[in-house]
Amino acid sequence: MKQMMKVFVAAAMVLAFAVPASAQGTGASGVVFSAGVSFLDADGWTGKGVNLQVGKDFRTMGTANIGIVGDFGFHSADDFSVLTLAAGPRASWTSGQVKPYVHVLFGMARSKDDFFDESSTEFTTLFGGGVSFQVNDRFGVFGQYDLQVIFYEGESDNANRFTFGVTIR
Repeated sequence: MKQMMKVFVAAAMVLAFAVPASAQGTGASGVVFSAGVSFLDADGWTGKGVNLQVGKDFRTMGTANIGIVGDFGFHSADDFSVLTLAAGPRASWTSGQVKPYVHVLFGMARSKDDFFDESSTEFTTLFGGGVSFQVNDRFGVFGQYDLQVIFYEGESDNANRFTFGVTIR
């Protein structure tokens, strides 16, 4: 629980000092920070945690955008925790204040079992998407679902990740 509090404090500090996109000179397609409460469900184990993302659109084609996103997730329950670091392409569409998106992320998942004093780092992919709703020019709210696949020595485990939070432009 102490680790989760440290992550929340760090996220709050990053979000509090984030420079608005207009001040960065990048316009409406600037950098977007997202932070949310997240739940990871895998084989009957449900971890609660936090998910932080930073994304940037690079190409706009009408109402569609192509960009990249970096993802940090931490989930824990009982004596087990999973840390995920991933990045990949994201496609989004803008219709007024609503922005649906899909992404494919690649990275690593570090799982730690305190009871057995074991840990491992494995390759992971996240296939997901969500919907963001802009409340005003700077702030928004979002909901996101990801299917996380973790590859262990020739086998794989699937996990469902649900995240709800805020976005800051």
